[in-house]
Amino acid sequence: MQQDNTNIAPRLGASYRVNDSTVVRGGFGLSFVPFVDNSYAYNYPIKTSTDYTNAPTYGPAVLSSTSATAVNFAYGIPATPAAPISSNGTITATGNTFLNSLGNLYIPLNFKNAYVSSWNAAVQQAMPFDMSLQIAYVANHGTRIDVSQNINIPSVYGQSASYDPLNIAFGKTASVTEFFQGYSTNYQSLQVQLTRRFSKGLAFTSAFT
Repeated sequence: MQQDNTNIAPRLGASYRVNDSTVVRGGFGLSFVPFVDNSYAYNYPIKTSTDYTNAPTYGPAVLSSTSATAVNFAYGIPATPAAPISSNGTITATGNTFLNSLGNLYIPLNFKNAYVSSWNAAVQQAMPFDMSLQIAYVANHGTRIDVSQNINIPSVYGQSASYDPLNIAFGKTASVTEFFQGYSTNYQSLQVQLTRRFSKGLAFTSAFT
């Protein structure tokens, strides 16, 4: 992934006492979401896998789909299929194993971290009987929120694998999951809180969002 030096996350808050009974507050902040895991290292040949096939409905797992030899420790673990890696680091995907059986993860070169913008404004008012009332507007907006998606699927729901875009281009029907596609989120709220500080043996907090 390309380096991104724009992840600047400022915070700003302010409060103002209008009088002895009223306070106004407000705030704004940006929060960045780091890349959630090390899934960029999960592709072949960093990660390889081997599976055993159970050909009959009831029976032992066998060494391969073309072998009827039952799996046991005497045979050891079957070798993982390998593909030659060229001098420039690319792998030529040929054959059923790599095109139709081996799923891949795809991370855009220009991937940028998701971030959330949060802001609020509140008015707090002193009330009789040792109570205070606070009314606040609280909101946030998510930008490029991380969602993984298999991008090797037909553009029309219900179409067969023959319509997979990478199958049309390269003959690949296995999944290619993009980490990540960015989606936006939006939250807007009115938050009201009525509080009585402890006095004469009674205290309570009541809140509504």
